[in-house]
Amino acid sequence: MIGLGVEARKQRGLPGGVIRLIYVAAHALREGQSGVSIAKDAGRSANLAKILDFAGDGTCIHVKPKELLLGPGAPEEEADKFVETLGRWNGTVVGHPLQHCAWQEIPVSYIHTLNDLGLPLHYQKAMVEHIKSTGRDVQTFELDSGHCPTVTMPKELATLVEQIIDNSNA
Repeated sequence: MIGLGVEARKQRGLPGGVIRLIYVAAHALREGQSGVSIAKDAGRSANLAKILDFAGDGTCIHVKPKELLLGPGAPEEEADKFVETLGRWNGTVVGHPLQHCAWQEIPVSYIHTLNDLGLPLHYQKAMVEHIKSTGRDVQTFELDSGHCPTVTMPKELATLVEQIIDNSNA
C-alpha cells in the first residue's frame, strides 16, 4: 500500500488512489510487529497452537474454525458450508514482521468484532489505541459477531462499509 493513498498519488501528479483502509477484525500492526510477535508480547504464544495447526511446510489450518472464525450464533448449515471451503494456507506470513504501516498515510476505519475468539476484542482495541497514540484518527464501529462477519453478518457489514465509504467521499 506504500504510495497508493490518494494524497501520495496526488503529490506525484497521479489520479485516484486508496481513500480509506477498513480493517475488519484485522491486525493493524506497527512496523516490525507480526501476528506471532503480538501473541509473544502478550505472553500468549502457546495459544497459537490452540488456534492454528501448522504443518512442516509452513501451511496451517484453523483448529476449530466454527468456534474461532464464526463465533457463537452462526447458523449451523451456513457454518458447515463455510468450513467446507477452508483449506490450508501459508501460515509463515503470521510470523513476518510488517515493514510499512499503510495506516500512517491512509485514513483508517476499524470494525471491531465483539465475539471474536481468533483475534480477541482487547487485541483489536489495543491496535486501534496505538494508531490513535500516533496522532492518527480512527473511526471505529462494532459488529456483534465472531471473526468473520462476512459470513455471519454480511448485510450488516456491507451497510457499515457503505456508510464508511459514503462519509469518506463527503
